[in-house]
Amino acid sequence: MLAHYAIHEFGLGVVLACDALRISRCTFYYQRKRIDDNSIIEAVSDVAEKHRGYGFRKIF
Repeated sequence: MLAHYAIHEFGLGVVLACDALRISRCTFYYQRKRIDDNSIIEAVSDVAEKHRGYGFRKIF
């Protein structure tokens, strides 16, 4: 991320780096939460195999 580069290469603080790049500190600190969707994918695939006539809208 560009803000990390500015902090490490130029010695800027988080607030100054985020202000310079016009991003919020929430965006800087955000970490995506990984969700295990395998059980849902498997259940939807089972329904799709069992009922081949069902369309996208009916399954989802």
